[in-house]
Amino acid sequence: MRFISSIFLLASLGWLVPEAELSERTRHTINQSRSFHDPTGKWDNALLNFHIEEPRVANPTRFSEIFLNVADGTFSLVRNREDHLTTYSMDANGKPMVLLDGSEQFDEELRARYRLYPDRVAGYRDFYRVMYGLPMSLDLSRIRNLGDVAAGTFQGNRALVFTIEWKKPLIKPVWKVFLDPDTHSVMGVELIEPDNADAGERIVFQGLVEYQGIRIPHMRHWYSLKNNSYLGSDIIITNEEF
Repeated sequence: MRFISSIFLLASLGWLVPEAELSERTRHTINQSRSFHDPTGKWDNALLNFHIEEPRVANPTRFSEIFLNVADGTFSLVRNREDHLTTYSMDANGKPMVLLDGSEQFDEELRARYRLYPDRVAGYRDFYRVMYGLPMSLDLSRIRNLGDVAAGTFQGNRALVFTIEWKKPLIKPVWKVFLDPDTHSVMGVELIEPDNADAGERIVFQGLVEYQGIRIPHMRHWYSLKNNSYLGSDIIITNEEF
């Protein structure tokens, strides 16, 4: 009976392949976070369409438009690059496509400059899906280890923290996820390179926007773990509901 109850709880979290061992406390805490961010269970069928301002220190005028069908994996990322628009997209069958100014035809110099390679599309899709859907987007079939929830701090504030080791790195192979201990909202994440402590980033979440009944962080501010220097931000400036 206890085994059946555990499977039911994992299914309620949207985790269909329970490969990782989870403690009761970790299950309960992440389920509470999911209840905060997705109280009516809309994530699994969400259609996301965001315009995002993404200033970086080296590129302060970067903008992106994201579309993601969570259920079938259809995805597109349109981003300005100097005087051009790049598009990375994937259909429901997993076929990737890259475009420059709406065309598949462009020279190899531009391909290299803007990294217009089809094998990058899946990484973009997976990153935006996980980052914008935490904690609902956690998929145990992609996780090698998910650590127990522990008490900690984040940006000088009390936090609950757990560690994710990905089977295939999402920017970095290890993430630490920080939750508010009172509301269980996601406060931010740290992206960690275990073999190089100076290579990581801290992402601080700020504010919320409500989208199709889902509470999604409004802003994400990126900092270097090495020296806490500011790297850039991701700010939802418009969202279009279907």
